[in-house]
Amino acid sequence: MTLPLPLLPKILFVLALASCSLTIGVDNKTLANNEAPKNSSVEQKDVLPTPLRLAFMSGHVSAGIALYHAGELKMAASHLMHPVSETPADERIGLNDIGFNLEIFESVSAALETQESAAILLPLLEEAEKHLDRMREKAGGDPIKIIRFLLETSVEEYSVGVRDGKLTDVGEYQDAFGFVLVAAEHARRLPKTSRERLVAEILSLQDYWLQGPLPVETPTPAENIALTVNLILSQL
Repeated sequence: MTLPLPLLPKILFVLALASCSLTIGVDNKTLANNEAPKNSSVEQKDVLPTPLRLAFMSGHVSAGIALYHAGELKMAASHLMHPVSETPADERIGLNDIGFNLEIFESVSAALETQESAAILLPLLEEAEKHLDRMREKAGGDPIKIIRFLLETSVEEYSVGVRDGKLTDVGEYQDAFGFVLVAAEHARRLPKTSRERLVAEILSLQDYWLQGPLPVETPTPAENIALTVNLILSQL
């Protein structure tokens, strides 16, 4: 696995620090166990405020849309149903307040399951994306906190999806990819002076998924993702 070039010098520096028992944003024990950083927001998904719940939902949807474009319609359908199937009823109340429409996701998931034509599917996918954009505008929230949450969540879910160098949970592996995509979207909304470097570094994380959201035989080790994410987070 070749590390993303913009981050390579920084990562080598962090590795040198790690040899002296220092880390940025995560301790050595955490990296060894492929876990997300302690006390991170990803530990509290059952009590998420609306902006973070929406970001979490958007990660699943982005993974589904990426899978559709990769030709995996049934996998895509599963991820696009997550906003309905994995959102607790009490938290859906907050999402309903900003216009959440579960029928949009039920429709697109059903169309994917039955492998409808692109002429039918693409407008449904576009509507799902626009729907989330409208909700995002209403939800508000601190973009840096949202980006941090999404990247921490990506590490957590990737660490479930990949263990001991093997792909152990395809769904979590794909969700982690979706969270990176959404983190980049939020970074693009930052002021121009601060967004360019951050967008580039977040987008470089995609290189760790060797075939995008598609399963691979030899995935990138989870600790590589954790190291790079914590380097990015240390600069926020």
